[in-house]
Amino acid sequence: MPLARPTLTALVACAAIALLPTTASAAQLTVNNYNFSSQYIGSGVQFTNVGSAGYTGWTTVGFDQSFQYLENGTNGGFTNPPSSSGSITPPASAYQPGLSGPYYQYAAEDGKGTIYQDLGVAFAPFTTYTVDISGGHRDGWDNNWTTFGLVSSLTSISGDGPATTLATEGFVDEGSLAVGVFDWASNVGSNGAVFSYTTGASAPSGNVVVYVQNTTTNRMHLGGVTVSAFTTSVPEIDPAGMGSVVALVSGALGLFERRRLKAA
Repeated sequence: MPLARPTLTALVACAAIALLPTTASAAQLTVNNYNFSSQYIGSGVQFTNVGSAGYTGWTTVGFDQSFQYLENGTNGGFTNPPSSSGSITPPASAYQPGLSGPYYQYAAEDGKGTIYQDLGVAFAPFTTYTVDISGGHRDGWDNNWTTFGLVSSLTSISGDGPATTLATEGFVDEGSLAVGVFDWASNVGSNGAVFSYTTGASAPSGNVVVYVQNTTTNRMHLGGVTVSAFTTSVPEIDPAGMGSVVALVSGALGLFERRRLKAA
């Protein structure tokens, strides 16, 4: 039986796919003051009210702007009342370099509100973005639920969070964590989940904005925010390159035809 001859289009397509290189790159996006340690409150200081000045690099909306706290977990700031035996266990990446001993600061906000930051970079196509945060359960503040994610800088943000979201929000059920403990959403099982969003060939307009929302009237304890990006891309073949593919496939077709005729 004569051999079936594949079409030129099919062979060109197969060859083009085989010759297209796929590249991948991973990066940690810069989040200014990601662990709230840029504003050093001082050794032995339990807490300070940063007030309307807020947190370096961040914008806050919806909270009581006159009561915004930076607290030092290693000096007892994460136990309430002070006589409690609770202690803080911060994630390793949140330790402040250059200071003696373990040092950890976190933001504490009462009431419903949102804290966010424009990262100053545009969304890229074919990229998966992941956001992780560390939240904590402080004695006496037992019912807090924090959500987080990414939006475009063209999206309005209020104390109730962004007007629209790109994907399912990440969360930390702070009240379900062990008392006195900070941990990442990625590390607390069913008590948390990271935010993940993948762009297609057309990425959202505007810059990448990371946000964290306190969804209850209880106190939010925020110890760290990280954003990572993993990009995969398939470069286009230029016309000269495609011509080479066509020539290669045409030669293969000629050889195939000669062998077909001999076998007939």
